[in-house]
Amino acid sequence: KKPFDRDWGRGRRPVHTVTLAEIEGYLAWLSAKTGHRYRLPSEEEWEYAARAGTTTDYWFGNVMIAGEVNCRDCATEWSNIQSAPVGTFKPNPWGIYDMHGNAAEWTADWFAEYQAGPQRNPEGPAEGSEKVVRGGNWNADAISVRSGHRQALQPEFGRAGFRVVMERVAVAGTP
Repeated sequence: KKPFDRDWGRGRRPVHTVTLAEIEGYLAWLSAKTGHRYRLPSEEEWEYAARAGTTTDYWFGNVMIAGEVNCRDCATEWSNIQSAPVGTFKPNPWGIYDMHGNAAEWTADWFAEYQAGPQRNPEGPAEGSEKVVRGGNWNADAISVRSGHRQALQPEFGRAGFRVVMERVAVAGTP
């Protein structure tokens, strides 16, 4: 069954406006189908991939460059209109496309305010009422698509896109 995403995630455009429950169903199906475990990235895994070894706001620097990503004020033909086809923009130094803008993405972590210092748990809290969404989307402003920007959405009501992580272990009961 296709999710109700207003047909915004069809063809080469990213799936978005899907709930966490819809994503979890898809990940279970994909894991069973392939024999590998697929999951959402943690918040820190997502940011690590977005930064691609950089320490700047965007993988390409601290200033938004017109036409580099799809967001409200990023000056693309899709800005503040709709998502762009996947892979339209240059990949980051690690070859990962569309980490900034285009479609906000769910992570596996529950939302909590950041706590600085060595006591911070990189896995985040064990429970909560909202999950972390990263990356911003085509109608977010440039500051909201930075590598470090995060927002909270309620899993049962929030709608965002997603990116998967494949673990290199076989799922029990599959070849």
